[in-house]
Amino acid sequence: MQSFPARSPKRRTSGFTLIELLVVIAIIAILAAILFPVFAKARERARQTSCTNNEKQIGIGVTLYMQEWDDTYPIAIHKEDDAPHAWVEQLYRYVKTRDLNKCPSDSGFDEEPTHTTSYFMNVYFNGGLTMADVPEPARTIYMGESSDLRKGDHYHPMLGIARMKEELSTARHNGGANYLFADSHVKWMKFEPTIEPVNLHEISAESRGNTGGGSHGG
Repeated sequence: MQSFPARSPKRRTSGFTLIELLVVIAIIAILAAILFPVFAKARERARQTSCTNNEKQIGIGVTLYMQEWDDTYPIAIHKEDDAPHAWVEQLYRYVKTRDLNKCPSDSGFDEEPTHTTSYFMNVYFNGGLTMADVPEPARTIYMGESSDLRKGDHYHPMLGIARMKEELSTARHNGGANYLFADSHVKWMKFEPTIEPVNLHEISAESRGNTGGGSHGG
């Protein structure tokens, strides 16, 4: 009886089938959709921390400035030639660096040459105020984060909420922003709690309960 050689089973060729590749791609896409927002939030959290440190160092600079100037807060000096500048420049001699002027999340420096600082002073403090002139320094905002493309170096609470939202970046860091208070502590806050129930941008007791803005100039 004639015998025939046994057939060996066919080996599967190496590599993935099209369906398997599509499944892998789908899994990667799902993971990316889940993880990318997490990574983005973590990155922004790191930038927020860097910004907080900037403001703390600025607060130290303000304190040192006040010690030399009879407890008077720095003012926003307007140069005669109207050259781009920022009030924070007065603090360089105390903090020994110019890097504090820029928040890592502020893109305005790349697009607008007159955008000179990420941090706007509350204009109420631009009149030579002393600590004694501020009834509640621990609950009064001295400095906020500027809008990315805004030129200048201070903001105007007396012109109302809408104007402040134009001048300040109110949601730069995970839905909120960092604020330097008149006693030099820094706090992250959403914008609404800076307005109600007490308007922390105002100084006088009568204005701190008025969120609609007043008629004063600045």
